[in-house]
Amino acid sequence: MDFMPSFGIFFAVLIVCTASLSPARAHSPYFSTTEKIELPNGKLGELRLLHGDGILWADPIRVLALDEEGRMIARSPPSPGMALSCRNARCRVFDLAEGTVLELDPSTFRTGAVVPAIDNPDRDLNWEFYGEDDKSWGWRWRKAAFFELIWGNLALARRIGMCIGFTIIAGIIAGPALRAAFERKPIIDQPMLIMSMARLIRRLILLIIAVATVFASFYTAVALCGSSLELWMVVLVGSAAVTLAISAALRRMDEMGDDPEPPPAIAP
Repeated sequence: MDFMPSFGIFFAVLIVCTASLSPARAHSPYFSTTEKIELPNGKLGELRLLHGDGILWADPIRVLALDEEGRMIARSPPSPGMALSCRNARCRVFDLAEGTVLELDPSTFRTGAVVPAIDNPDRDLNWEFYGEDDKSWGWRWRKAAFFELIWGNLALARRIGMCIGFTIIAGIIAGPALRAAFERKPIIDQPMLIMSMARLIRRLILLIIAVATVFASFYTAVALCGSSLELWMVVLVGSAAVTLAISAALRRMDEMGDDPEPPPAIAP
């Protein structure tokens, strides 16, 4: 089977990703993305993504807003689909799990303690800022517009780039596997029963490969990394479609190369 080496590589990558993204033991909250933001009072503050512990699922993430002195003034609800998009200290905060945009609400700011540095090795200090409940303040939210959802998914894709790459690999494998499973082969002069059984087994194997690959990519991207369903589907289907288009173009080129050249014209 042509797909078996690729299938083995895919699941080797899956094991590595699962081991790195889903630790066996609980971890303390940690910071990942940090961005500068212009606060409503005109001063320069900071946004940080603070990851909780999702254990077997994507980490729930809070977005913290810090004032110019590094004190927490806003804390969002936890969600695995948080993403930041900033330019020139002007930021948009997206919660793709809920399809919303979060905006700072100065009327509900609270002045808290100074937040530890992002590279502070003592992560236990971060529990004070993550909290043990779903309480939030300093933010208001609204439904994201269509183009904001696109922009937010692009920001999310940048944050979970490794899982997006894994989904691309899944599409590259699943697309051709499904095509090969349903492809009609020319009839070969062999006993009909043997041919039918061989084709059935081949198609079942290819279907299993395709379904297992899609499921593995879904679990890795959506369940472990917090990708939105829309982002996962676009990347998976897009990579499969591009792979099939390239494959079809290469086959067409091979067929054109195999066509016999017309005999030269005989001069009278």
